[in-house]
Amino acid sequence: MSRNRFRFDELYAALVIRPLEGVAAVSRFFDSIVDGIVDLVGYAPRVLGRAVQPVQNGLVQFYALFMMVFLTALMAIFVLWVRS
Repeated sequence: MSRNRFRFDELYAALVIRPLEGVAAVSRFFDSIVDGIVDLVGYAPRVLGRAVQPVQNGLVQFYALFMMVFLTALMAIFVLWVRS
């Protein structure tokens, strides 16, 4: 019995190591899901910034035009909403 170290290594592997490997696999799966969500949240502002980048050209007249267009659209939505 002592020649096999009282089978302590096999017992430890069966009772501690294998269950913890299962817990690690489940944790790795959930970590990949959470990591994907965090990466998506970090990627969204970058995409939005790239979409708005052509609008930000430094011309004050262009900014005023956009302001007037969106203000007109907002007022139209408000008038149509109040009328309903």
